[in-house]
Amino acid sequence: MCFITSLQTGLSGMTTQGDKIINSSGEEIELKGVNWFGFNNGSTMVDGLWSSSSGPLASDFASVVYRMQLLGFNAVRLPFSFKDLKNLAPRNYATNCQLPSQSAIQASVTNPSVLVPAGLQIPPMLSPPTRVAGQCNDYLPNDTTMNRFVWVVNFFAKNGFYVLIDNHLREDQSVLENRQQWVQDWKDLVTKISQDPISKKMLMIDILNEPDNFGIRWEASGQTPALKDLYLSVMDALYPINPQALFFIEGTGQGGIGANWGDGFATDPTLVAQNGLSSAKPFFDTLLSKPYLNQVVISPHVYPPSVTGASQNFTGAGLYNRLSNSFGYLTQPGYCSGSCKTFPVAIGEFGSRFTEANDIQSMKDIAKYLNDPTTDSRHHAIKNWFYWSWNPNSGDTGGLVDDSWLNVTWNKIDYLSTIGLMPWYTKGGTATKTGTLCMTIVPATGLAKTDLKPISVFDQSFQFNDFNLTVCKTLPVGSYTVTPPQLTTATMVFSSNPQTVKIIENTSTPMYITYAGVPIVIPTGDVEVTVQLGTAWQNDPSSGIYMNAVNLFVKN
Repeated sequence: MCFITSLQTGLSGMTTQGDKIINSSGEEIELKGVNWFGFNNGSTMVDGLWSSSSGPLASDFASVVYRMQLLGFNAVRLPFSFKDLKNLAPRNYATNCQLPSQSAIQASVTNPSVLVPAGLQIPPMLSPPTRVAGQCNDYLPNDTTMNRFVWVVNFFAKNGFYVLIDNHLREDQSVLENRQQWVQDWKDLVTKISQDPISKKMLMIDILNEPDNFGIRWEASGQTPALKDLYLSVMDALYPINPQALFFIEGTGQGGIGANWGDGFATDPTLVAQNGLSSAKPFFDTLLSKPYLNQVVISPHVYPPSVTGASQNFTGAGLYNRLSNSFGYLTQPGYCSGSCKTFPVAIGEFGSRFTEANDIQSMKDIAKYLNDPTTDSRHHAIKNWFYWSWNPNSGDTGGLVDDSWLNVTWNKIDYLSTIGLMPWYTKGGTATKTGTLCMTIVPATGLAKTDLKPISVFDQSFQFNDFNLTVCKTLPVGSYTVTPPQLTTATMVFSSNPQTVKIIENTSTPMYITYAGVPIVIPTGDVEVTVQLGTAWQNDPSSGIYMNAVNLFVKN
């Protein structure tokens, strides 16, 4: 399907050309992204993995990423707090589960009002995790929250997502507490992420979320540093580490023209003076001479009145004028100082519950502005955006899934489809090609047939009740890594090396699983026992009882 091809070609580095984001081949990239928060609020992971009562479609991280991909998203924005990454121990989200079938996944990401052609099936996940059979989230790193975040970025990147990491000021004021350490924290994080070549090429950096939160303006004010200097110091430090990364710049200090928090890029001197705005002009003047000029993307936040409290200029001509005054002009004619420099714009946040009439009209007109330059003939079409949010626990907007974290809110997907989102069923694919994998377990001394466990490959579970018994399953054409589960008896531990197998259309491929055992060594002497909180306290809907899980560590 073209869906897979487009994700694979996205693995080249990024830069900008005029008001477009492009890859190293000069092809335009259109970011259709979603916000998924959790690394900023103490969860030590993207939110929602606690929702095990809704099943793995809602609570297994890899399954959710796969669903996002199938809904058409090719980018994700991950808010985070440096304090969480550095100081909080990661919670263990591993649970026993029965992984969903391909048919169940397909049903969960298919609009029930759409008639899907017979035989049309979802493509396989590009890079699924190595799993233990019957486990969800067992593959997540549990050593440090920092390492888990870096792993999550890489997992998204390996699955074709462009990844925007966002330091969320509301929960993390590191920048105001110790500016030098904040820059160093950015250097450390980007260095870790960029060690992987795929992550390095797919990385985007939103330096500071909604600076208005704590009164940070483009210019310095009292003890509060200038946003201009904060941005430039971070880009100066990070560009040598990863010159392929894009820098996303948010605005500030322009409530006088109704700009949301995160918006505010006006530089027109008359507009600035008449409305008492903090001017972005000194920032752009300095940026023009920087080597990373073409790595900069303008990233305003745009919300309807239920979020902003606006009483005017949230629809029609008033809205269009406000948006072009702030950032639309940067796409056409651009920032002009002698010559003119245009920039790409990517909306970093926008969203609504779509329940209030004013919101519905405002969101409709926001979409019209993004799609249609003739709304005011003062801007180019804006094709890059990140919807807020996947999370239903966003109080202002709700989520792209309902409160169960399972069911897609289709009216929001329908809305995003008007600005370029293309769910899998709109791409005109063809029926999936399949082949057969036939697996046999070879007898091993000390291992009984009752010790055998299922072996999972893709969405299939190979069940064995004896040795030398061949079990065959149908799989989509492609390459798979088969990792047999470890088997334990009273005295031995048996393991089998992972194998890679290629499934060919209309062909049966044999695979033989050979286990080798080693004796269990029982330690003697004193042991050290450590108990740590594993999950947050949560309400069990069936009993009304608050409960949590703990991790027990025994060290000899």
